[in-house]
Amino acid sequence: MNEMVQIGKELINLYAFSESPKRSFSRVGWVSDDCSGAADYLALLAYPLESEDSKRINFKNAMLSALVRSECKGKGMSAIKAKMIEQFGLSDLMIWRDIDRALTGSPNKLGGGVKKLKDRLHSHHVFVAYDSSLSQNAGCSFNDVLSHISSAYESRRSTFQEPDFRLDNLKKIFRASRPVIHLTYGYVISCQSIGLANDLGQVPHINKMLRNPNWLGKALELSEVVLGLQLYEYESELKTGKKLRGHKFNPTEVVHLKPMVSAHSKDDPISTPGELSTSM
Repeated sequence: MNEMVQIGKELINLYAFSESPKRSFSRVGWVSDDCSGAADYLALLAYPLESEDSKRINFKNAMLSALVRSECKGKGMSAIKAKMIEQFGLSDLMIWRDIDRALTGSPNKLGGGVKKLKDRLHSHHVFVAYDSSLSQNAGCSFNDVLSHISSAYESRRSTFQEPDFRLDNLKKIFRASRPVIHLTYGYVISCQSIGLANDLGQVPHINKMLRNPNWLGKALELSEVVLGLQLYEYESELKTGKKLRGHKFNPTEVVHLKPMVSAHSKDDPISTPGELSTSM
């Protein structure tokens, strides 16, 4: 296993810096190990696609604005507030109404960034359960696992839909989460391993994750293990024609994050492959 993990890490670097359209990721970004980096991580989980960048940045700014406003209540906090605004790279603080819209989507019924994060956690649960089923040769199809696990996450309205229509909608949620499934895994397992999760293994409120970004390093490390193993299995299938695991995986849709180094420090640390080569 250790050898596979090491090969996987080498493959990640190969794909991250590749200019080949068939052997590269959709996007690669870098995050700092602080509150701002934690916000970058969560915002990318919620909105991983390039077409969603405006929503991603708005969600990140909303999370950080909410943190500043909640930390700097009352008189005599102006200096601390100004320092936090500068530290987080905010041009100005969002007002509570706009923060609420970015987080909850109100009055949009589709939901905001928090709803997207719940979708990622839902998909993580499905991914882990299906992986366990494959490891144990339980004979469960992906659709079986998806349908069963989703009963804990879906709305009451969803449970009354026609079975095929319901399953199609659940698959849409999973497909949207697939590019960052490894990052979601790192996020959840890191929180659980360092005691931030509750007794049920659930991750805490966003504000707590921003105030305590010590989960971030472990999350990045674990995400690389998962992604590396996925790449190892993918490359093995290309060479041998034998599929090692039943997961659907396409590296060109992957969105990945790495720890930030000074060479990549910039206002928006998320890059597309084309931008990647110019930022080095």
